[in-house]
Amino acid sequence: QRMIREEALLDFLRSFWLALKHASLYPRDHPAFMKSAEELKDKADTMLRAMPSLKIGFTPHALQIEGKTWEKDKFLEDLARFFHVRLVLNLEIKPNVSPDDWVNFIGLLSRTSREIAREGGIRFLLEKGGIANFLIEELDYSQLISAEGVEIKDVWTYLLSETLRDPTSQKVRRAAEVLPRFLSQ
Repeated sequence: QRMIREEALLDFLRSFWLALKHASLYPRDHPAFMKSAEELKDKADTMLRAMPSLKIGFTPHALQIEGKTWEKDKFLEDLARFFHVRLVLNLEIKPNVSPDDWVNFIGLLSRTSREIAREGGIRFLLEKGGIANFLIEELDYSQLISAEGVEIKDVWTYLLSETLRDPTSQKVRRAAEVLPRFLSQ
């Protein structure tokens, strides 16, 4: 039964990634987007029949589900990065999400990370839209400015490598603002 559950989970995650990709390519009323949103709802309903909710944690390169790291497939890494860039640490999906809520949720997520941040973050947008079956815990890097320890150094290594990989002016400026405070501790 564990294997069936893992297959169902992977089917759901693939469907989730496909719906997110379609949302970024097509308007909400496009048949390809609507079909992927319907398939996502069906796969989510299948997953949630056996559990009270599904909680997914996101790292920069992997997913965390029920104490297991999911990272072997490229789409899993892409999905993890997608949520990480949007500052989502954890996503909990409750059962009985309506088709409209799936469409609205995917639509919110298809916005750029900059648009999401400008509008108050995913959690705020979910509350504003009355979409209740998705619970979001957002990343808060402000704690890193004053924190200490080995884990913090690992996170800083990641943040700096991301800045070097994609040296947009905003990322470089943010790293330049925060790094001196971190190094002086």
